[in-house]
Amino acid sequence: MSKQIHPCPWGSAAWKKLVARDLAELRRHLTGGKACTRWVFPWGLVEASDMATVAPQIEDIFLNDGYRFDGNGGLPPRRILDGGGNVGMSALWFRMAYPDAAITVYEPDPRLVEVMTRNLANAKAGGVTIEAKALWT
Repeated sequence: MSKQIHPCPWGSAAWKKLVARDLAELRRHLTGGKACTRWVFPWGLVEASDMATVAPQIEDIFLNDGYRFDGNGGLPPRRILDGGGNVGMSALWFRMAYPDAAITVYEPDPRLVEVMTRNLANAKAGGVTIEAKALWT
């Protein structure tokens, strides 16, 4: 985990290539039957109780732009509500993709809130409000 974080622009083709490389390395590591709770990506260290559950999130969110949306008649969103923040990958992507938006993420599991808080701090993704509660019963 001593990889150097690459300074290429977020979201660029070069950046996505680095994410894909790191994701492939993680998947090879996991295929070897090794447990893994931490991995370094271009934005920094990511923690989770099981990185095998986070790998598909990273692919969908960061490589496939699965959370990109075009609202407000093509203008960037001013407010984003993220229901079910898990370990923070969606909140991190929203912060990077929409740097001027007010972002509030909801997550009722206190263990995941702790992990999400660390992941956002590791990525230096400030300005995300975390609400440690559910949106629905």
